[in-house]
Amino acid sequence: MKQGRIIHYNRDGGHGIVSVDCRQYPFEISHWRADYAPELNMEVGLLLDEAGAVEDVVPCCAVFPRLAQPDAACTCPPQPWLVLVRRRAACAVRSVLGSIGWMPLAGFALFAVAMLLGDAASAAVLGSRVGGSLYAMLAHGGLSALVWLSALALVLPCLWRDRLAWLGFLLPLASVVLALFSLFNEYGALAESLRGLSDAVGAGVQAAAPARAFLGQLTLGLPFYLALAASVALALFGASRFRGHPPARHPAA
Repeated sequence: MKQGRIIHYNRDGGHGIVSVDCRQYPFEISHWRADYAPELNMEVGLLLDEAGAVEDVVPCCAVFPRLAQPDAACTCPPQPWLVLVRRRAACAVRSVLGSIGWMPLAGFALFAVAMLLGDAASAAVLGSRVGGSLYAMLAHGGLSALVWLSALALVLPCLWRDRLAWLGFLLPLASVVLALFSLFNEYGALAESLRGLSDAVGAGVQAAAPARAFLGQLTLGLPFYLALAASVALALFGASRFRGHPPARHPAA
């Protein structure tokens, strides 16, 4: 959200102009988000959509309470703190929904829940079983930060107006794949330790084809399929947005 000042407002027509960094943005009264009318020279916050058009105009006291000079008097009536918090949250939600939409948000929610549910994937080695939730597998491999990066990818297109930001939607799918690799490494380490302790382990088969032995003992649960479906859908959505947005062009010097 940008900070600006109302340099023109027509009360009869219900339209005005906000100046932000020496650029003028026209707005209508329908864009105004307050219980009182806008005034000339009022400090406001400006929320723009992807096309650069005005989406919301919010009084400065609701968004930038201390952004101006400390001794400067705010031109907005005082607002209860609960109202300010609600307005800031509403602006953040509108910004995210305006950039990505409801469906990717639901996909990220499903992915996050599926990553935390237990019994997503497991493999048995001589009565011992390794596995659990996909998040636990990533944590065992030291890759738990990848899940948090996947969550940050949700708001990346809102913060970085470039088509490369949509490639962050590939991170959930990478998290699912790397969780299986982490389970495979844990399975191999357990099989190797048991092979050294017992002659009953089929060392010849597992040493020659550990991947085949792993796949033969692998059990996938419902959380895995939910996470896989959500991550594939998010990856396809991000790839389509990446291809649909032309690269940024810089004017020639």
